[in-house]
Amino acid sequence: MRGLVGLCVACLAVLACCGRAHAASASDHGDKWVIETDAYTLHWKLEAEAGYSQAWAVGQEGSLLGAKQPRTFYHSDNYGGRWHDWGASTAREVTRSPGKVAVEYTMFDGASKTYTCTATYWDGAPYFRHTVVVEAHAEAFSFANGHEPMVEPHTGTGAVNAYEAWADPIPHVAFANKHGFFAMYTELGTARAHEAWEADGRMDLVHDSLGRRLAKGERSDPIVYYLAVGPGVLGDAHALAADVHRAILPVSREARLATVWADLKTRLDDR
Repeated sequence: MRGLVGLCVACLAVLACCGRAHAASASDHGDKWVIETDAYTLHWKLEAEAGYSQAWAVGQEGSLLGAKQPRTFYHSDNYGGRWHDWGASTAREVTRSPGKVAVEYTMFDGASKTYTCTATYWDGAPYFRHTVVVEAHAEAFSFANGHEPMVEPHTGTGAVNAYEAWADPIPHVAFANKHGFFAMYTELGTARAHEAWEADGRMDLVHDSLGRRLAKGERSDPIVYYLAVGPGVLGDAHALAADVHRAILPVSREARLATVWADLKTRLDDR
């Protein structure tokens, strides 16, 4: 009995520290998809150039990305004599479990490539994962001479964005302003900051070294990278790189609570 009392106390402690469990969710709002976790809220714009159009860190009123911009987060590649960005997007939820949701976004770039981006979001951490695959509609390089991906904050007149890029423990780049930070991490690419670009800078990851020639109908190997949205500063974005590098997956508050209650039920059943 004393052990069960102790376990109940542990359950109450989890409830007290975590509050109401927030299930990571993705929902279709017509012109955009809205992603919500306990760490951030994201808007994925479906029209070209598809990608994240707004991003809020938990506890912050302002978006890290400016609204109603033609492009903010996107992929772009230079081939056939011009740049081709992600086009309009379709989206569908592919998995959902306690504290986790995955969404598949598909974009045609208007020339020779369809990109499929599978994004996985968790409660319990400010970072999330993208896995991107290219299907060729004509002979083309999968990833080459491009920005894969690119972020242009467009946070408005007078907004100040600080940027930094790092090589260790893996290449990563971030910008930060009064609303928090937006960061990107890659194991196999490079990271670049362009602080002086237009009004408020931009940043990108480059995965050209992973590109290979595809015949019509062929699919590329995936590129995998992580992104993060948090309420802190550049140093907080840098500190997350170690977790991403070690592939530390977050455990949601909901999942932690479910584990505690499952343990309690097992002990009761065994009595």
